[in-house]
Amino acid sequence: MNKYKIGLVSLGCPKNEVDAEVMLKKIAESGHEIENDPAKCDVVIINTCGFLQSSKQEAIETIFEMSDLKGSTNLKKIIVSGCFSGRYSQVIYDEMPEVDTVLGVSQYPDIVSHVERCLNGERYVCAEINEAIIGESGRVLTTPPHRAYLKISEGCSNNCTYCAIPSIRGGMRSRGESEILDEAKLLIEKGVKEITLVAQDTTRYGEDIGKSLAGLLDKMASIDKNVWIRVLYMYPEMVTDELLSVYKKHENICRYMDIPLQHVSDKILKLMNRHANKAGIIETYHKIKTAFPEMTLRTTYITGFPGETQQDFDELAEFVSKYPFDNVGVFSYSREEGTPAYKMKNQVADKVKDERRDLLLQYQSTISEDLMSEKVGKKYKVLVESRENGYYVGRSQDFTAEIDGEILIESSSELAIGEFYDVSITASSMYDLQGRIINENDNRK
Repeated sequence: MNKYKIGLVSLGCPKNEVDAEVMLKKIAESGHEIENDPAKCDVVIINTCGFLQSSKQEAIETIFEMSDLKGSTNLKKIIVSGCFSGRYSQVIYDEMPEVDTVLGVSQYPDIVSHVERCLNGERYVCAEINEAIIGESGRVLTTPPHRAYLKISEGCSNNCTYCAIPSIRGGMRSRGESEILDEAKLLIEKGVKEITLVAQDTTRYGEDIGKSLAGLLDKMASIDKNVWIRVLYMYPEMVTDELLSVYKKHENICRYMDIPLQHVSDKILKLMNRHANKAGIIETYHKIKTAFPEMTLRTTYITGFPGETQQDFDELAEFVSKYPFDNVGVFSYSREEGTPAYKMKNQVADKVKDERRDLLLQYQSTISEDLMSEKVGKKYKVLVESRENGYYVGRSQDFTAEIDGEILIESSSELAIGEFYDVSITASSMYDLQGRIINENDNRK
């Protein structure tokens, strides 16, 4: 078998990144060489995101960027995989001749055979959804060695009217609990200090196999008490008393909940086909804050969804002020083909969507700044991740990597990257903190 240099560019969310890591592992095991410089590659795989208009544009730009290298460098073939190509496979094949092979989201386990077929001169589309594909354990980590994502389920069955994920990735199906726990143990053996669980909706994990997120977390957090377990993409109606009791039991489950609300107007929530309502959202907020006053909360909102009136937006803005979240992402509604919301009446003008988005972000900036200032004078266990511009840079449980802020750490002694230290917070800004090491002579945790 001929040996080739294979490159991979992964775009989009952590769930996509996990798929890319599986592909890299299979490529490495096949005997082909992984090459980071696209110009030196025989073939480049672009693992795309296709959730929003902005992500689709990024995918197209990346394809054109790679196609510019064909003919002028060693690069011979381009394979496109993932959500964007799964969603628009035939369009890409017909209108982008620079793409040699078009794959979807279910083909990553067979990436080596697709690479070899492509390099042998075949040009084809293979993008069918295979709901037997849920996830695999073997990966080449592309994150820093001290942290990793772990995908616990595939697809989604919530069918929010603005979202194309069910049509791209299929319905929700959970990975086996023992398989997930075995992968977590392997990651910990490799030195990973923070495992972040991801899925389209982590809180529905196990519904299809007689398991639960609470049960999974209880077992995973027990593997090694010195490893943080973080959970993303939790839905408010699924934050149960059982789940909170597991958080209470294990201090190494990060006191951080990422709960995408999208809106609070009951009318808009119903149009979105969200399963929560405003009263339930408020009840969940109080339940979390009563059990964990220190819990960091993150959410996302969508402005300008079809039918959103000024009154609906004002209701959302009032909620943002009255029920403060530490970190908030706000997105203008993206009208996506093939979703029920695409055909809804009363589409909101782009200018209005963006104005409402900017207003919410403006309100949130003051909230975030105030909440961050309350951390000054407190002490936190911090995972040190890098050294930049004279400071060590780390995160407490309050911050998710690549999403939230950071802590700039002053230390007169050398700190080990990927280790935990106690840090006293001395200053704050809107998104970041500054601190100094406590007991520098004997601080490593």
